[in-house]
Amino acid sequence: MFGLLGRTAVRTAARPAGRRFFSAESHEAHHIKTMDTWRKISFACVPVLGLLAVVNVGIHMSHEHHEHEAPAFSYNKIRAKKFPWECSDCPLFDRECHRRCREGGN
Repeated sequence: MFGLLGRTAVRTAARPAGRRFFSAESHEAHHIKTMDTWRKISFACVPVLGLLAVVNVGIHMSHEHHEHEAPAFSYNKIRAKKFPWECSDCPLFDRECHRRCREGGN
């Protein structure tokens, strides 16, 4: 039995040490080629996306935008108690309502 172990040890020691190939190393050329392809695609897409953004902004700004005033529903101004400022019927940041209130036309 010792003879078998000895012969195996001698054969193993006599063999030249080979290079181990891991999965990433065996396909390195393919990975570099694929990376270069996607880099070229990215460099081509950035200007195209910029052009599309400019076109969309141009289309969006070319037509007129209408700001519609909200309808005056009766349930929008229900007040359980008065606001604690000068024009108690006006919301705090409604400047137009405060101006009308100060002029006396609210």
